Formats: sequence, structure tokens, C-alpha cells
Amino acid sequence: MHPNFLSGQEKKKLLGKSFSKKQARKYLIHKGLHFELTKKLFNDLLESGRLVSDRPFGRFSQYNLDRYYYETKPR
Repeated sequence: MHPNFLSGQEKKKLLGKSFSKKQARKYLIHKGLHFELTKKLFNDLLESGRLVSDRPFGRFSQYNLDRYYYETKPR
């Protein structure tokens, strides 16, 4: 299910879990992206602003990673 359609409690739960850069990359790979996510591509996504950390110290919430996954999924 797309993260934008989650209830308030489910969204809070996903926002509460955060990942480091390395963990975020592994999470997206495990999630099953339709393209190969290399370290270089991951860093390019960060630099271009396509993937933005929403936590202090460059950490990513599970909610934003799921949102990025669903936005890039082929239709």
C-alpha cells in the first residue's frame, strides 16, 4: 500500500523507525527496487535531492524510504 494512504498510527510507526545511509540502501534493495541500487547511484540520488534524509545526522525514516520506493515503481 502507498504510504500516503496509511492511517495516522501506521504512519507514526513508520516515521519512528530510522535508518543510516548504509541501512537505507540495504532496505531499498531488500524491498525489491526494479533497478540495481549501487552505492554510486544511491549517492547520486542523495546529491540530486531525489532521496532526502528527514532525520538528524543524515538518517532516513522508513516512511520516506517506502514513499520513494512507491514513487519510482513502474506503473
